Amino acid sequence: MRLRTQSALEDKLELNMTPMIDVVFQLLTFFLFTLKTSEPEGNFGIRMPLASAAPQFKAASELPKTLAMQANADGSLKAIIFQNTTYAIKTSRPARPMRDATDTARDAYQRALALHRAEVNAAFDAIQDRVVAWVGKTGAPGSTEHAVEFDCPPNLHYDYVIDAISAVTGRLSPDGEKIEPLIERVRFKP
Repeated sequence: MRLRTQSALEDKLELNMTPMIDVVFQLLTFFLFTLKTSEPEGNFGIRMPLASAAPQFKAASELPKTLAMQANADGSLKAIIFQNTTYAIKTSRPARPMRDATDTARDAYQRALALHRAEVNAAFDAIQDRVVAWVGKTGAPGSTEHAVEFDCPPNLHYDYVIDAISAVTGRLSPDGEKIEPLIERVRFKP
């Protein structure tokens, strides 16, 4: 019986690296050809504030308009105050029924919620009409000379804040296909 030596094994085990390099280059070529370079969606023209002091408003017309919202104890919208006009929300947001509630309880909840949302939407539509009148009198829509400052209580549901931002920053065009900008400068009261 013949013993194999270490040198005999080393002579027989040769790794050919050429096919592996070919496969790596083929994969690299495949991924380069299938890569799609497209523009990201959305408007990413973000302008960060400079380290200098905040700009001072000089004229009374340049002062930001304040949109104050008041909340009930449950976080629903109670009233909106914009340009010295109060839009009271008379119906409060109903409490969500339990999982084991009857169909009539769920239907009553849906009706009460629809009534509340209709009243809230009417208030925000009236605010948007006032913003359109204000922007139309003092400059082109979407200009940076207008500003709105939001004063929101901490317990207010976020969907009301989003509705308020949507009401003052833009509206659908009459054909309903694009959004017309109204006010670009929005900030929150500390």
